Amino acid sequence: MLTILNLPKERFMGKQTQSFQDMLDYVHLYRLKNKLLRETAENDRRIRDNRKRALLLNNLNQYITDSMTVADIRAIIANMHDDYESRVDDITIRNAELSKERRIIRQKMAIHAGKKQSKEDGKS
Repeated sequence: MLTILNLPKERFMGKQTQSFQDMLDYVHLYRLKNKLLRETAENDRRIRDNRKRALLLNNLNQYITDSMTVADIRAIIANMHDDYESRVDDITIRNAELSKERRIIRQKMAIHAGKKQSKEDGKS
């Protein structure tokens, strides 16, 4: 129809097209920002983990003396390993608790959204 009138499409669709393009640009920027935030968080985790490893090696070096046997050193390492495994178990349990809380919150939000939708339907 627009070609029959020989009028530029921009005159009719310019605002809609620009608005849609603005929305696409916004979504692109939002996703890019989130990607950069994830990468930054991952880099922060890597830095933290490597600092912890360096600290662990420093602590281990303080425990080890020249008079220790290999068995003594292995006992220290085994003890440290058990401590870290215990921490991993505690964190795993905490993550399960957090997951349960998130699930409950999602259910409450769904109920709330359903109530809001039914109120809006009642107004119509």
